[in-house]
Order: sequence, then C-alpha cells, then structure tokens
Amino acid sequence: CCAAAPLGLLDVPYDFQDPISHELMWDPVLLVETGHTYNRESIQKWFQRGNRTCPKTNRKLKSLLVATNWTLRSVIESWAARHGIPVPTAVCASPAAPKLLLAPGEGDAGGCGA
Repeated sequence: CCAAAPLGLLDVPYDFQDPISHELMWDPVLLVETGHTYNRESIQKWFQRGNRTCPKTNRKLKSLLVATNWTLRSVIESWAARHGIPVPTAVCASPAAPKLLLAPGEGDAGGCGA
C-alpha cells in the first residue's frame, strides 16, 4: 500500500507536541503540581538549566514531581502506528540529566532498566 510519511512531513497533532521543544512526545510526563505534560527529556533539561517554574504557566514550583502520562503515551503510539512511524521501544532519560521526583509507583524513567 503506502509508504510511511516522514515525521517532518506529517501534521503532528498539537497535543502530541512538547510545549518546550515542539517535537513529538515519545515519553510524556505530567508535571504533577500544574497538570501540564512535557516530554521527559525536555522538562529534565528545563530543570537542569536551573528553572524552577512551569514552562507553560511560569508558575513557581514547590515540587518537581512528575508521573508518566500513560494515556497520552498510548494515544501517541497508536497515532504513530497508524501513520507508519516507528515507535521507540525504550525511551530513557539521559544519564546526565538530573533525576526527577517520580510519583509513587512510577519506578524508573519510563520503564527503562537501570
């Protein structure tokens, strides 16, 4: 049938784009205090640069607690599969990035091995 369209040529739904990098979120995490979702790597870099505010609201944060947004992640993966976009098998946090506080039950970064 049809070849997969390159990601750069597809209209990625707005809600699937990271508010910081504007790239497709493969590892969306919810910033628990504000309820906004970011790609794990982007929010880690944001905090690594010394920011302690929510990037969308500029609200000062009391906590860096994040939780994987499993629902959004599943919807993005389904969308990608329908468009022939390969889904990364393991999306892991950069070892150089600061550790984020994970919500109870989150374990490690997106289910990746240590």
